Amino acid sequence: MSKPQSHNTRRSATDDGVGAILLGRVKWFGGFNHSTGRENDYGFIEANNVDFFVHRSGVRSSLALMVEGAEVLFRCRGDRVDRPAAVAAHVLSGMTDEELVDVLNQAPDCSPDLVLTIAVQRQQLAPFRDEVLHALTALGAAKPTSNLLDRFWKAFTPSKPGDPLYHLAPPEVKSQTCRRHYAPLRHALLNLLVHGDSPPTSLPATEVYRSLDENDRRLAAKWAGSKEDAVVAKMLSARAAEKIAARLYREADAIVEDVAVTQLNQSGDDWITHDLKVDGTTAIDVKNARRPVNSYRFYVEHTVPRFKLDRSGADVRVAGVLSPYLQKRFIDDPSLSNFTIGDVVFLGETSRRDIDELVSRFRSPRFEVVRGNERMFPNWVFGHSERWYPGLGERMVRAAELCRDVPDDDWRYIVDSDEVGRFVAALCAMRVPLPPMLSDRLSDHQAEFCAKLQRNLDSVPAVPAIFLTLLSDFVDAVVDHRPDFSPSSYAAVLFPHGGSGPTHRSDRSFVRVETHGPLGAIDPLGLVAALVRTLTTLWANRVETALERFTNYRFGGLGLMQARGDSDVEWTTILAYCGGTEYQRDEDGNIHFSGNAPKVMGRCGNTPLIIGSHETCSRCRKLLCEKCGFCSIGCQEKMLQSMKRDRNGAARLRSTGFVSSRGRNTEEPPWESVPLDAYEDYFR
Repeated sequence: MSKPQSHNTRRSATDDGVGAILLGRVKWFGGFNHSTGRENDYGFIEANNVDFFVHRSGVRSSLALMVEGAEVLFRCRGDRVDRPAAVAAHVLSGMTDEELVDVLNQAPDCSPDLVLTIAVQRQQLAPFRDEVLHALTALGAAKPTSNLLDRFWKAFTPSKPGDPLYHLAPPEVKSQTCRRHYAPLRHALLNLLVHGDSPPTSLPATEVYRSLDENDRRLAAKWAGSKEDAVVAKMLSARAAEKIAARLYREADAIVEDVAVTQLNQSGDDWITHDLKVDGTTAIDVKNARRPVNSYRFYVEHTVPRFKLDRSGADVRVAGVLSPYLQKRFIDDPSLSNFTIGDVVFLGETSRRDIDELVSRFRSPRFEVVRGNERMFPNWVFGHSERWYPGLGERMVRAAELCRDVPDDDWRYIVDSDEVGRFVAALCAMRVPLPPMLSDRLSDHQAEFCAKLQRNLDSVPAVPAIFLTLLSDFVDAVVDHRPDFSPSSYAAVLFPHGGSGPTHRSDRSFVRVETHGPLGAIDPLGLVAALVRTLTTLWANRVETALERFTNYRFGGLGLMQARGDSDVEWTTILAYCGGTEYQRDEDGNIHFSGNAPKVMGRCGNTPLIIGSHETCSRCRKLLCEKCGFCSIGCQEKMLQSMKRDRNGAARLRSTGFVSSRGRNTEEPPWESVPLDAYEDYFR
């Protein structure tokens, strides 16, 4: 046996008194003593680097348990020679739960460390939970500061946030508990706006045009009333749009009747008001638009002669489709093309009632949505109905139920710092108020924007409401001179997954990619992301353009925004689109002529034109397109008159600033030539 260490120890009582309760290990006990020739009736217990003498009379457990290394709970005292001694010693493994609780209850001076140590050693709390809670409170265990606490929380992670241990746990343990307990909520919110099972919204144009059959061609010829290829191509494109709309509705589990084709056999007159009947009740009028030369997102052809009612008096809904602008020969045989044609895109639906409601909802003394030409449908009015978000409504209801009973403080343990945007977007789409933990991570402007979104969204997020909320909020921020405002901050709320809409290689075609739209809304043209970028550019030029002097704004058409100050009479165009024409040119930039008229390649459609980033025409004061040089119909008419007087019109065009000089590929383009009078000047 080893010689006991000689140490002084601090005592909490007099020499004859009993000190604190301690937990130690048997260093040695008993054994044969060769000096005395008999068995020892004493030994030593080591605790806190001190050797405590223990006599058999001070052991309450069976002496057979006093083996080397056994854990012993004892009280310390000083004996007659002032050496530390152990009394009332219990071998921990031999104690019942009741005996252990009795010992702890009789020891009000028991240290918190000892209580936690005993709990860890016995791997249970039930017999002395109150003592453990008292010990944790005494330690103020907000942060693990010792190996003992680390071991304790590893052994006794709270089962749920309502567990009494939870409120005493350090943040890391609370986070672990919340992650486990709120796992269904985390999954519901993090995946709410990811629509992996959504029906498609586009199809390759080559596939669509190859599906046109003889009846489709007969119907297109009937509509055309002409054998001119340009007119027939337009009608074939329109018929293809109806077929793709019907196919995509079926992909969305709808029952679709092709009403338009009944015009061939005059089997009814429903075709007069609509093209499709969906689920036997909803009349759909399919309107096709073809892309211009210089913009993938823009178009000027979605026109409706008048809003219609079906035979029951209900509004006929309008479905928008966007198609490539192709010559008839490429529609007849797409394999002839040596360029990427792109997709035919289903933009969604709208109706007169939908548009009226949007205009009314967003009207304010400082912002107005203008409907100057009811025949023209802007791209942002189309949204996708709930059938394109299968199960989203039910998922939102379930997620809202899971959110209902979450204490505000628990949110900071549920959400990682890099997940804040995804949780904010999900709660915005659900129209559930943001908990303080999330709203505090946003700027004042972002939090206010989220509140506006929640007021304006419907049962599922849709582009029209998001688009106009974004635009009207920008106006409010400019007029109110918000100090913390920047349009770039919209992206963090609207695009937490990093998606920003489809990308495109060129203005003639695009590559479809899977992205998450704003708040999970289907936005096949990336209109909202493009608007964020446009407003960011406009804001960056606010000093040069004196943007903040404007107090009233109006928006309409396909992207035209005008503004004026309180004392202004005239409106200033601050955002615009190009309604001009692209002409065929040679490598030197000279325009090709056919007789007395220039060869038209197609509509320009360049967008956006932004005050401060684009030049203003010195004649008409309209924004000048850097692609084709167009500014206004008036300047265009003067230019055409000048061209008629001078066949060498290219130099004159450049001198007037109407057309910029740049090289062109002389390869024949795929677009049909269109007459100049086909262009409408919506507001400009």
